[in-house]
Amino acid sequence: MKNGQGAGGGAGIPGEYGGIKGKILNFLGYRELGGAFVLVLLVHVGQMLFTNPKGIFINTLLFRATDGNVSIVKLYNILTYVSECLGTTLAIWVIRRKGAVYSIRAGLVVFLATYVSFFIFFSNLNDFMFLIGFLFGIGTGLYWSSYYLYITEYSTDSTRDIALGAVGVCTSIISFVVPSFCGFVISKFSGLNGYLAVFAGALVIALFIVLLSTKLKNQMTGSRKSYYRQAVKTVFTEKVWFCGVFTEFLRGLRDGAFAFFLNLLLFQIIQDESLVGFNTAMVGVVAILSNWVMKKILRPHNRVKIMTVSVSVLLCCSIAMFFQLSPVTIIIMSLVNSFFSVYIYNPTLGIFLTLLDKTKKGERMRVELLAVKNYFLSFGRVIGVLLTILLPNTDFGNVTALCVLTALQYFTAFFAGKTTTLIAQEEQKDSQEALEPACTAEN
Repeated sequence: MKNGQGAGGGAGIPGEYGGIKGKILNFLGYRELGGAFVLVLLVHVGQMLFTNPKGIFINTLLFRATDGNVSIVKLYNILTYVSECLGTTLAIWVIRRKGAVYSIRAGLVVFLATYVSFFIFFSNLNDFMFLIGFLFGIGTGLYWSSYYLYITEYSTDSTRDIALGAVGVCTSIISFVVPSFCGFVISKFSGLNGYLAVFAGALVIALFIVLLSTKLKNQMTGSRKSYYRQAVKTVFTEKVWFCGVFTEFLRGLRDGAFAFFLNLLLFQIIQDESLVGFNTAMVGVVAILSNWVMKKILRPHNRVKIMTVSVSVLLCCSIAMFFQLSPVTIIIMSLVNSFFSVYIYNPTLGIFLTLLDKTKKGERMRVELLAVKNYFLSFGRVIGVLLTILLPNTDFGNVTALCVLTALQYFTAFFAGKTTTLIAQEEQKDSQEALEPACTAEN
């Protein structure tokens, strides 16, 4: 049994609970995954709480600050994805030498530095926006590298979809509450002062989460040695690992652009932060429902089938936008995307984490292989955003980008299925190798 798995397992939230408290804890995955997972989830919820305003409204702020230069906004996002790779590489060193909890704390501290930089350079934001994006990417790489390690530590293949579903529901609740409130606050202040107020609130929350992270149990990797070169070689020489990371690359093509593209399209038409906040809030409501349904229906055996259905629905809705691109159709597309994109993201992540769990190399080089996975994902995100830059910033060009990036997700589903098949073969191979010494001894 993994550390912290099972009801009451792990540190931080011991014992059995009944009533409303018990229902909340079980909703967060306490029964299946244990108290240690719930504590990790609470830290993650806090991290999402204070990074959510930046992730949503930094694009509208940059759009205003550059007098509507959409290409600058997209280049900012590309820089963030690239610097995330640097943060991921740094995370390998921190995790191997100090442990996963130190990488999470380092990421949270860099997020704090990002917000402090925002206040220091607020009067000259145009000149320092890319520095802020660079810092945010570094913090993201440091934080998420350790977060994935904790997810693999406190869940197995049979409970991973439950764990990711619990994370998704909590994240969606934040996406419902925070953007609408922040959009309202921003719209009530003149100029850019509303952004200042929102980011000040986020800074206070960030300080609290840094303190909460000190209660996390550290996860050591068992060896201070880095397997970075071996991990890169493994990915390019073994089919199962290449398929695993290539699946992440393909998902990143759509994932990177859709992280901000729909809200940016909406803001281009109607420059109102409260409308962007409302749209994101409604997206959060739908995502709550989607993640709740996912916890009920998504299991290892049906991941690829559900992915394929989701891609088909999203592609049909994207094609429909050729007939009319308006605030109403963008909001409808945002809602549909919020529901069905969960069934692309979580299955691919679940499959890769299963690959880590069920192979010998995945166990030994977990940190480095997660890093390589993040490189492929970030590279896919960069390519996806570049596609939106290369196509004309017109209704036809924007909708074409949506359709192309969505259609490519059929390949994501295909390679996800291929990876699943190869994992089963690798598991069988490892089992046979384990039996050979015993058979030789008997003979």
